Amino acid sequence: MFIENVSKLSVLTKVPFVCSSPSTLFKLSKLSLKFSVSTNIVCYHSISTSSNALRQTKLTPQEVTTILRANEFSLEIENHTSVKSYDSNQLPSNKPIEDTRCEAKCLLTTGVLLGVFDGHGGAACAQVLSKRLFDYIAATMLPEQLIEDCLTRLENQKPVELVESYNDKFDIVGELKQLYLNSFKTFLKQLLTSQKEQQFEMKQMMANAFLTLDQHLSQEAQMKQGGNHLNLKTLGVGLSGAVCCVAHIDGAHLHVANTGDAQAVIGVLTDDNHWIAKKVSVEHNTDNVREVERILNEHPKNERDTVIRMERLLGQLAPLRAFGDVR
Repeated sequence: MFIENVSKLSVLTKVPFVCSSPSTLFKLSKLSLKFSVSTNIVCYHSISTSSNALRQTKLTPQEVTTILRANEFSLEIENHTSVKSYDSNQLPSNKPIEDTRCEAKCLLTTGVLLGVFDGHGGAACAQVLSKRLFDYIAATMLPEQLIEDCLTRLENQKPVELVESYNDKFDIVGELKQLYLNSFKTFLKQLLTSQKEQQFEMKQMMANAFLTLDQHLSQEAQMKQGGNHLNLKTLGVGLSGAVCCVAHIDGAHLHVANTGDAQAVIGVLTDDNHWIAKKVSVEHNTDNVREVERILNEHPKNERDTVIRMERLLGQLAPLRAFGDVR
């Protein structure tokens, strides 16, 4: 089991608790799929307290289990999809948690979408991504006639449902729904044009959904309301950021798209009956030489010493790609 980012918390004392020794663990970014608890190792869980009440209290294994399983969720998927079931869990490294997840079934096509959205600078961007990105991806897989039908329904103020989400815990605030709907209609119109010019390729379609939604987040962050005032809600979404990793599973086909340093791994059972984790995505950070070269080549030579500093973009962001982060 892993305990993440404990050192980043500002604390006055530390409380030790017992966590598991290293064991088989498969995760999609911060979405852990298997875990166990043992009493072999003592770790420290950080909390804030007054200076005159400093003490160390050991949590029991049951208390640790309660913490680790607080956000656990499992579901068996029906209706003959290629995914029998899934399990998800989140362990927050700060409060409020900046990360979210989303799982959904495509309604007008076959397949299941699963995503992890790792926020930074606040939770707004990650939350909005989890509510919007699957619709953009699902739309790219529609044939021309269905896209036209969706546009017609939206123009007539009728709802369009492209995905059915599971374990959905929040919704977009009312005043932003119409704005986001208008952006989505613009995307559908773009899809109609592009489908007539190029053949369908899943890799390109998922990249198109990622790039277009990121453009919309940036444009919406700059929109004015009530005269010359910026919309603070859309601005908050754009100023915060998120990396994400999304998997689309349809029959025997698995497509993974990611931006930033979120990862997808597959658990593989070897011939000698051991489980290993195989990475199926590429991180966009300073460990990725090609990614560093791409950024350096896109900036003037006199910025080579400043565009990436201390292994961070502009000395601030560890991921070299992300949604949001509008500046």
